[in-house]
Amino acid sequence: MPLLPLPDALDTAVGHLGPLPGLFADMDRAYHELAAHYRLECQDCPDNCCQTLFHHHTLAEYLYIYSGWQALTALQREECHARARAYGHAAQVAATRRQRLRAWCPLNDGGRCRLYGHRPMICRLHGVPSEFRHPVRGTVQGPGCHRLDTLAPAPDGRRLDRTLFYRRLVEIEHRLRARLSHHTRIQMTIADMLMTFQGPPDPAA
Repeated sequence: MPLLPLPDALDTAVGHLGPLPGLFADMDRAYHELAAHYRLECQDCPDNCCQTLFHHHTLAEYLYIYSGWQALTALQREECHARARAYGHAAQVAATRRQRLRAWCPLNDGGRCRLYGHRPMICRLHGVPSEFRHPVRGTVQGPGCHRLDTLAPAPDGRRLDRTLFYRRLVEIEHRLRARLSHHTRIQMTIADMLMTFQGPPDPAA
């Protein structure tokens, strides 16, 4: 089921994303600064995070991906839909067998993300050592990518503080949901999202 009527309601909702692009730009700067400090590169990684099962939980990220989706050609959307269907099937099989899913994100095309500029928060921050201050659990830390153990300099305790980024995203999400009167809980993979999208007709068709 689409989260919102398509395509008109989504087209209108995208206009309410407000400061989200600026937040994502700040995330990218913080990530790249720490990745450069550790000399961390994702190229040729045998455990590519684009093959990792991630669920995304905000309406803002859903709409931002849709805004990038609109720029794809009809053929590109068709290819992504086919990959999304295959991904969904693989996820069902893995769940039935209680296995870890290892499948390429349907937006990945030859190692590159077709909507890289519109990718969600976890795709921007995953990989470097991190921490955030949880209101109940206190400081929660993440070790980052396993490749850090083989790099120089080795991790020296420097971490990306996600706290402010999370707070800003929550503020954007609350305002967006209030403005759109939309309160459905979201837990979607990229494949789930793509299967709800209907792109505008290809102007070149």
